[in-house]
Amino acid sequence: MASYHYLITVSAVALAVASPAIAAESLNRTGAPAVSAPNGKAAIRGGAQDGDGGVYGDVAYTMPLGHSFGLQLDGVLGYFGKTDDGVARGAAHLFWRDPGIGLLGVYGSATSVDSSEFHQIGVEAQAYLGRLSLEGKLGAEEADLDDGSFWTATAAYYFTDNLRVWAGSRHSNFRDDNKIAPGQVGVRGPGHVGVIGLEYQTKWTDDRRGVALFGEGRFGKDDYNAVWAGVRLYFGPNKSLIRRHREDDPGTDIPDLIEIVEPLPPPTAPASPPSK
Repeated sequence: MASYHYLITVSAVALAVASPAIAAESLNRTGAPAVSAPNGKAAIRGGAQDGDGGVYGDVAYTMPLGHSFGLQLDGVLGYFGKTDDGVARGAAHLFWRDPGIGLLGVYGSATSVDSSEFHQIGVEAQAYLGRLSLEGKLGAEEADLDDGSFWTATAAYYFTDNLRVWAGSRHSNFRDDNKIAPGQVGVRGPGHVGVIGLEYQTKWTDDRRGVALFGEGRFGKDDYNAVWAGVRLYFGPNKSLIRRHREDDPGTDIPDLIEIVEPLPPPTAPASPPSK
């Protein structure tokens, strides 16, 4: 487990050191609106989580609320082989943002898998430092049988205006030691997870720049691993990837491994000895 913590730490430090002293002209957006215009995106991805195949689709719509605030509504729908059932998540982000400084907002989500559900509510923040973005969430979560806290931390670097590479870490308390009573069904995941990934927005023609390819890997304790890749379509003003991320949507979260844990049947009482 220490090896993946080391990898994530080294990757995050390397991204921070690589940030140039002078930002590109397209990044000097201090004072611009929190959301440049109503916009949306849709993505499809496939891969494997902990040895089981899965496919997810996600959509998001983001709108401005005046000059300095915005609202994003997003959803995820997919199939995950570990549960042999569908996974659905809905989320909302209400935020203040200055595209030249950062973002601060509140976040809430509800996830359903098989007959179980869990919910998250918290705060999210982003800081824009030239081509480097520091992003995170912190809050409380509640599942059918347990509750706790969660957090995410990500360092992302844009090597070009259309290429983003990131490394980070995620954690959920309740997933580490879920207690399931006989006759109940619960959800659990890998607990602490390291994350690495990249996204590249293609430029097939001068006026078509809303198509991006992406991939992500996650790994954690007990040899947990997940990897997927996909394609994302952006709808809205024509702009570079870094400007989409800082002027349009604040990002969509994909659930970690979610496993339906069937409890053992209650122990049977020993048979009474035959009466004499």
